[in-house]
Amino acid sequence: MTTSTYDGTGKLAEALAALCGYSPKSQGRTAELIKQAKDGLNITSKAKLMPTDTKLAIWQWHYDRLHSNEQPVEIISQLPDNEPVEIISQAESSAPVEIYSQANDIEPVEIISQPEPITPVEIIAQLDDDDPTELHNLDIVRVAFYVTKDGKRLRQVIALDGFYINGLIAATGITRQGVPKWIQAATNEWGAFDAHLPITRQVKYLIVRTMTEVIEATRK
Repeated sequence: MTTSTYDGTGKLAEALAALCGYSPKSQGRTAELIKQAKDGLNITSKAKLMPTDTKLAIWQWHYDRLHSNEQPVEIISQLPDNEPVEIISQAESSAPVEIYSQANDIEPVEIISQPEPITPVEIIAQLDDDDPTELHNLDIVRVAFYVTKDGKRLRQVIALDGFYINGLIAATGITRQGVPKWIQAATNEWGAFDAHLPITRQVKYLIVRTMTEVIEATRK
């Protein structure tokens, strides 16, 4: 390390100002530079009158910092196929550092669309009760009946899950052919029925209410 421009005997503030290019009257800047060098050199002494070797060490620390031959660090972008990425520091004493990209060990998740297994089944008045086809709880059942809306009698078709139909049959003992007739009678007799509100939900409510009444009656 060269010390050709400062030997530690002169004023450190003036030497640092000349080295770093600021006014020697800037005491704050000088104090900041001295602290930086002390921290870098692990100098713990807080004496205002520093010995020659300490002043020289502080100046030399900043000289080396400003006149370092280090070049910018080059970062090589990631290569395909998980090849190692090499980050090379141009400092003479630094060895190349290799950083390997981490392989993703998470297996891809395949989402397969499931075909709809539910086949619509339409129950109407002329359906044969002797039909051996078993009504599945998840079948979609279409039931037709009539409602009165704005003074007009309109044909209404709703879709119910099979378990509503099976539950209604089990609770009331009616036949499959009788389901539309039961719904027609239930909606006609229920004073709170409103054709302007969701009709399917009201029919489901009537079925569940009937099933609940039957269950409670059997407990008594």
